[in-house]
Amino acid sequence: MSFRHFYFFFACVGTMAAVGLMGFATPVIADETEWQANWRFEADFEDNQPNVTLTVFVWEIVDGVPQPVPPETRDLTCSVSPNVVLANDAASFVGKGGIHCTVPSIHQIVFEMTGGHYDLPDECICKTGASAWAALTFTQNEGDLHFSNPLFHLTDLEWSVPIQAGGGLRPSMNMTVDTAVAQSSLFSVGAGGSSLTAFFAAQKVGEEKYHYMPLFNANALPLKAAPVLIQQNLLISNQQSMLYIGYSPVTKESLRGVLTNLSVDPGCFGNGGQ
Repeated sequence: MSFRHFYFFFACVGTMAAVGLMGFATPVIADETEWQANWRFEADFEDNQPNVTLTVFVWEIVDGVPQPVPPETRDLTCSVSPNVVLANDAASFVGKGGIHCTVPSIHQIVFEMTGGHYDLPDECICKTGASAWAALTFTQNEGDLHFSNPLFHLTDLEWSVPIQAGGGLRPSMNMTVDTAVAQSSLFSVGAGGSSLTAFFAAQKVGEEKYHYMPLFNANALPLKAAPVLIQQNLLISNQQSMLYIGYSPVTKESLRGVLTNLSVDPGCFGNGGQ
């Protein structure tokens, strides 16, 4: 099986240390314990079905040493629109419909995995950058029309490869994280599939303050990005939501092309709990 995974990592920051007393007068400092959590999605269309999983990772960190907790993996329940054809281990989109998958509350999953010790916030700061990767074969634009071409949509996160009217088959990329939007320059599409990457590289500029540099890449070639810097914290939701593949509920438009793999990694790690 040849595919790549898409990773979604979301968590938030907070720290609590445990202090114990032994005897009546002599204070004894107990081991300092905290938790780390992140999560990711993985998807492919092997056996001509949407295989989408959510995996949540948790570590108990005692005196700075992480001890992994067995990861929790959930197979997401997905529905496929009649217009989407699953064949040859890929999903073919014709500009109508999409794949919709229900995403459970990561907040609740982490709470259960830590025995109630880590109450993950409903949203958190993206601390190490957000990235997305896709393997896509574009549909020829015979009418030379405009298509927004959404690859996926999740709360606080969306990626598309729009094609402008009159420009032939020369798409660009749009990446939205929270309220920030960045766009790449145009790129050429070959006869085969395209390997596409979008990345918001994070830079820590202060206590709990981050800037992001958008970077785009098509078939191993870097593209120009605008804006060149995003100067605000970007937040990602950890609540129950819906993952849309090949469809955007914002634009109400669907993808035109054949998608084999898609990955998204918001790069958000965090520590907290007790």
